[in-house]
Amino acid sequence: MGDCAPNADGTGCENDGLIRFLMFPGSLILLIAIGIFAARRVTKDRD
Repeated sequence: MGDCAPNADGTGCENDGLIRFLMFPGSLILLIAIGIFAARRVTKDRD
């Protein structure tokens, strides 16, 4: 995983934190868990 190389005018690394988060292996497991929780909450019966 390389570092972000900024452009000459200083732009180019705006999404560096997001990219590092998505490259972390645990983030996929976390997003899947949140998706499952959200799907259960939306689809559960309202008794």
